[in-house]
Amino acid sequence: MTRTLIIDDIPNNEFINILASENNPGFTPGGLYFGQSLIGDCVMVEAETQPALSETGRIFKNRDPDSFLVGVGIWVRASGNTPGKMSFETNEKRKATPTISIDANQVTNTTTLAVAASQGDTSITVDSPVGISDGDYLGLFSLTTNRFYTGFLTGAPSGAILSLDNPLDSDFAVGDTVGTGIINMAVDGSTTTQVFSLRGADPGIQAIADISRMMISCITETAINLTDFGDIAALVKGVLIRRADGTYQNLFNFKDNISMKKEMFDWDNLDDTNPGQGLHGFSGRLTFEKLGSVIRVGPDEDIEVLIQDDLTVDGTIQRFNIKFQGNIV
Repeated sequence: MTRTLIIDDIPNNEFINILASENNPGFTPGGLYFGQSLIGDCVMVEAETQPALSETGRIFKNRDPDSFLVGVGIWVRASGNTPGKMSFETNEKRKATPTISIDANQVTNTTTLAVAASQGDTSITVDSPVGISDGDYLGLFSLTTNRFYTGFLTGAPSGAILSLDNPLDSDFAVGDTVGTGIINMAVDGSTTTQVFSLRGADPGIQAIADISRMMISCITETAINLTDFGDIAALVKGVLIRRADGTYQNLFNFKDNISMKKEMFDWDNLDDTNPGQGLHGFSGRLTFEKLGSVIRVGPDEDIEVLIQDDLTVDGTIQRFNIKFQGNIV
């Protein structure tokens, strides 16, 4: 990814340090390459402390692992009688990390793995199948390896054995957490707020995730318009999306279709008369990176979706889902 930075009004004969480090979000330590072009009267110099005025311009890397300045940095010095200006591009070299695509889910039953399961298995044995049903969303979490699995049940439990739609992609041990529940958020939250989340069952894994975008979809029985939510009347309290880390940060509140369209570059009205769609509803994509950042979810932190109204009124919203996508840090 390329970023263009402009450093303007550098005071005459004063120094400014431009640093890409762990304390500068959005940059990878040691992963920036600079190609500078002078616009004004200034020079770059190589040093780990403020350089002498006579030094010439070069790029440097601070490799001190004990310093908070670990990363790539530049000293910029204005020279002459006027303030200087400099622009340059930074090419960020990103590290490949595991991607995630997880539905906002509400866990209704939590149990543990009764028999160790291996990569490739398409069924697992749990301690208690009580309350688990055909079609349930399932999350399996290893507290020792921080690996996780998500999928759906392909039938009712056979005793304590659960059949899965996707094969396991890693090994899991006896005692690992199993959570089952729902991802369809077309529920009644008018009396008791219904909470759906990214992480799922507790205790879950402690992996850190950067969420870069949110996919939203809704299937309705009838055609929609922008002043409705789906095909029902606009909501009173709205669908609230928030970050939870012991405190809360409210991010978005959607009360009608137009409020979603305002936040999303990609929001489409689906119509069953369109031969390429064949159904009513909407779909949308909200990319957090377009806002200049991602949503980081650390250990014991989560992203929550609160349903605060009755989305079952009239019975015309068939499905309402939100999927969070990003990568494990």
